[in-house]
Amino acid sequence: MENQPNWINNPTPSQVNIVTLLWAIAVLLLFSVMTDVLSVSPFQQKYVMLWFLMMGATLMVAKVHQNFRKRK
Repeated sequence: MENQPNWINNPTPSQVNIVTLLWAIAVLLLFSVMTDVLSVSPFQQKYVMLWFLMMGATLMVAKVHQNFRKRK
């Protein structure tokens, strides 16, 4: 089977914009859930999994941006 280009390895400008927008919304929503809309500290043991989730999403978005810049 031949490797087909996908949106992570060969993103278009609109795909980069959509991924970045979705990432920003997701991180803001996760942060607001963790802090109970900024009334509690987010640096608690019970939020470790959410921090890892946000770091993973950030790394994925950074990889999409890196691949987009390489393609230019």
